[in-house]
Amino acid sequence: MPTFFTVDRSGALASGMEIAIRRHTDINPPFLQKHVDAMFPDGVSKHGDLYFLNNESRANVTGPAIELLFEYVRRAHFPDKPSRFASFFAVDSLPAAIEFNAKYGGGAAAIWEVEANAHFRGDMTLLTSGQSNLFYSYFAHLYWSGEAGPEKPFWEILLACPVKVLQLAVPAVGT
Repeated sequence: MPTFFTVDRSGALASGMEIAIRRHTDINPPFLQKHVDAMFPDGVSKHGDLYFLNNESRANVTGPAIELLFEYVRRAHFPDKPSRFASFFAVDSLPAAIEFNAKYGGGAAAIWEVEANAHFRGDMTLLTSGQSNLFYSYFAHLYWSGEAGPEKPFWEILLACPVKVLQLAVPAVGT
């Protein structure tokens, strides 16, 4: 089984841990619970919590509206690909994890080696903010096709849960 690397910005991973998706049953109002259950009957990942269920969260790489557009393009045109909302994120090399950590983790987060049975590789740069809807539609199709965008690609790996945390590759700074 191939292994990958993930940056643990929340400091929550440990060797031997298994990461799974979670089904929420406390969403209000009830019609939104039905909507979530219809879209993700098995549950969502932490990424799904952040970008789909929690409207208060904002990130420095992408935004909830962009994530939603990419999800609907996936559902309409690439249903065989794993949802970003039900995936765990990694990269395919330690140098890529170090680069991601420096850019988005302040360079201080631990990096872990992980494995999963199924994965998909997409160009993360296609999700960055600041484009028109036309561009995002085009970028979503490129992303789910596994193609690079017009900028230097940064390949992220979507891992289908469950994901197994294997070993610490680089400890967090200050530990």
